[in-house]
Amino acid sequence: MSNPSIMPPGFSEKKEHASESTSAPLADSKRDQPFNSPHQTDSNSAPSSTQTSSSRLQTANNMGVQSQIQARGAGSARNRPFAVALTVAVVLYFAFTMTTRVFDFRGFTSTACHHQTSSDAAPAVVEKVGKLVPLEAHVMSKCPDTRACLRELVLPAMERVSSKVDFTLTFLGRPTENDGVDCMHGPPECMGNILELCAAHLYPEPRIYLGFVMCLSNDYREIPDEALVKGCALEHAVDIQKLNECAGSADGMGMGLLRDSVQRSINVGVRASCTVRLNNEVYCVHDGDWKNCPNGPGVNDLVIEIEKLYRDS
Repeated sequence: MSNPSIMPPGFSEKKEHASESTSAPLADSKRDQPFNSPHQTDSNSAPSSTQTSSSRLQTANNMGVQSQIQARGAGSARNRPFAVALTVAVVLYFAFTMTTRVFDFRGFTSTACHHQTSSDAAPAVVEKVGKLVPLEAHVMSKCPDTRACLRELVLPAMERVSSKVDFTLTFLGRPTENDGVDCMHGPPECMGNILELCAAHLYPEPRIYLGFVMCLSNDYREIPDEALVKGCALEHAVDIQKLNECAGSADGMGMGLLRDSVQRSINVGVRASCTVRLNNEVYCVHDGDWKNCPNGPGVNDLVIEIEKLYRDS
C-alpha cells in the first residue's frame, strides 16, 4: 500500500487506472512513471501497483535526502568564509606576538614579554654641555629704563635660554664714606635695590627672583611700598619674612649686598641703566630708547648670540 502523503499531487487518479488493468497504453505508462525514473521500453506491459508505489516512495525519499544535503551544503558554504577568516586571524595573531617589537615614546625598544636588554636600547642622544654664558643687566629699581629693558629683552630671552646663561642682576649707585650707598632716585630706590638683591640671594634661581623683580618694576614708582612688596612676594613664592630679615638685618647684610653690587658696576665701567652685558661685553643699552646695540635689540638676536657662544664654549 502506497503512502499518499509523499506522493506528488495528481497521482491518485493515475493509480486507480493502473489497478484496473494489467496493461495500459504507452501514453498512460509514461504518465505513471515517477520522476527521474527511466521510461518503459516495453509498450505492452506496465508496472504493477506495488512496483509503482515503491518506486515513487524511493524517489521521494531520495529527493528529501538530496534537499537535506543541499541545505547542509549551503549552510556550510555560508559559514566557510567566516571559519577561514577566523583561522587566518588566529595564525596572524600568534605570528605577530612572537616576532613583533613594541616601541615606547622614548625611542627605546623591548621584545614583547621580555625584559629590555642593552642591545635593545636605542643609543641615547647626548647634547653637548657648554659653559654657561655670562649675561648681566645693570639696573636701578625705580628707573623706567629698567622696566623697559627687562620686559622687552631680558625676560623674554631668559625664558628661552635660561639653562645656557649665568645671569646676574647688578645695580648702579655711588658708595659713600660711611659704608653706605647713594642712589639716583633717593633712599626709596636704595631700599628697592636691597629688596631685589635679597630676593636673588635667597632664591638664586632666576625664574623666581626675576619674576619678583619684574613684578616690582611694573609699578616702579611705588617701590618700596609694603603692599606692593608683599603682593609680589606672594605672587612669586618669596618668603616675605626672610626677605625683611635680609633687608633690615642688624649686621647690615642687605646694605653689604648693595655696596658690592654697586662696586661691580663701577669696576666694569657701566654708568647707565639699563645696560645689558653679554659675555662680559656691552651688548645693548636702554637709556630712553635702545642704544649701542650692534646686533639689534631684538630677543631673537640675543638668543642666537647666546646659543652661538654656548656652542663654542
